[in-house]
Amino acid sequence: MLFREGDTTYDVMVLLDGTVAVLVGSGERMRELAIQRPRDLMAELNILTGQRVHATGVVREAGSILVVPADEFRALLGRELVFGDFVLQTLFRRRQAIERLRMGIQIVGSRFDRDAHRLREFAARNCVLHTWVDIDEPRRERLLALLPVDPRESPIVLFGDG
Repeated sequence: MLFREGDTTYDVMVLLDGTVAVLVGSGERMRELAIQRPRDLMAELNILTGQRVHATGVVREAGSILVVPADEFRALLGRELVFGDFVLQTLFRRRQAIERLRMGIQIVGSRFDRDAHRLREFAARNCVLHTWVDIDEPRRERLLALLPVDPRESPIVLFGDG
């Protein structure tokens, strides 16, 4: 295991040989998010934001990795601007992909509800991985029907395990 969901820190890694499975969830709900192959960068936006790790990295095929301590990696991003811009764009795209998979929490509510806005602001300010589900949007009806509670009792916060 190279890193585990919930870890507070980790070093940036580049896979040189072998494969690493990136898994999300736990127990029976654990699923494979991605397979890292040689030359893949193993880092997420949380290396810069200080958030906890959102996935688990498990070696599938033995190999070798290049480890760059997190503080040295952050310093490198600041010194090498072109490299830093490329890495930041990559990390932002990964974060967007993770959000589309509805990892993290989901905040469900009306765009007119003050409490829903406060929850969204809190999540954004604290760099909490979240998605927003607006109950006022007509095309959301099918999704809202799947909720474990009545959406009119919003705002609702759903965690990854429901």
